[in-house]
Amino acid sequence: MDRAVTGENRTGTIADHISHAQVFDGENGVEGFYLPTLGEGTIIAATSTAGLELMKLRLRDNRDAVFPVNNTIATQFMVQQNCVAYRKEKRMRLGVERNVTFSNIYNRVAGKIG
Repeated sequence: MDRAVTGENRTGTIADHISHAQVFDGENGVEGFYLPTLGEGTIIAATSTAGLELMKLRLRDNRDAVFPVNNTIATQFMVQQNCVAYRKEKRMRLGVERNVTFSNIYNRVAGKIG
């Protein structure tokens, strides 16, 4: 799922954090995951239900969320929680452009690795 969303093979980065993963299991199997020990707590989800539920879980211990502006579902959710955007950043890349499904990223890993 991570590769399909990010366009990258981050298996090596993710492997050390799998044992701490929180998984959203929907009607059709795994619909999303939250890796609280990886960077800022990455959340990748194939459905908005999974993404929002995992965001709620993450926000129990965190005061903020960082996700692409393209994820309008996450944006609407944060507005409903009375949160306001306090900073916007540009996405940087080096090399070949990857196909990224930004709307399926509900929290980034960290600024240095997406």
